[in-house]
Amino acid sequence: MAINVNSRFGFRFLGDLKNKIYHDLYNEKHDCRVNQIITSGNGVRFEPDNEQQAEKEGFSKCSNCLK
Repeated sequence: MAINVNSRFGFRFLGDLKNKIYHDLYNEKHDCRVNQIITSGNGVRFEPDNEQQAEKEGFSKCSNCLK
């Protein structure tokens, strides 16, 4: 289940509702623009917090932080 977030702490994978891409906060790259995703209100975390859940919910891997 995707849950809206307002910070980057307490989880590993961040989804962007705008483009349906998810990011790995443990391997974040500058081009991921994580702060922009969160402050725009488009950031979600997943429960459970793993790649399988993100993909199950229709999100694709970020090509920068998840290769």
